[in-house]
Amino acid sequence: MTESDKGVLVSDGKNIYKAGIFEGRLVDRTGAGDAFGSGFVAGLMKSQIFDEKAVKYAIRLGSANATSVIESIDAKEGILTRQEFEKSPRWKNLLIKVKNLR
Repeated sequence: MTESDKGVLVSDGKNIYKAGIFEGRLVDRTGAGDAFGSGFVAGLMKSQIFDEKAVKYAIRLGSANATSVIESIDAKEGILTRQEFEKSPRWKNLLIKVKNLR
């Protein structure tokens, strides 16, 4: 669940993941949720194993994609390619807290 400028909450049924946001200059929020969702799904699909590492990667990719989109006008501007995400040091660190549900 995205929470606008508060970040995101994700659950895999075993854990709850809470992440903040990447710093960025807000220009237009249009498409931010869709950008997060598409980045998150793409991040999960990249992994062969669905584990904590895969979920964290997906959250980081979704958050980076959403941040990049809000820095431009239009929902399609700013969408990251895999290369742009992987090569930029800007997207390497995002605090993600994990709480076990058990």
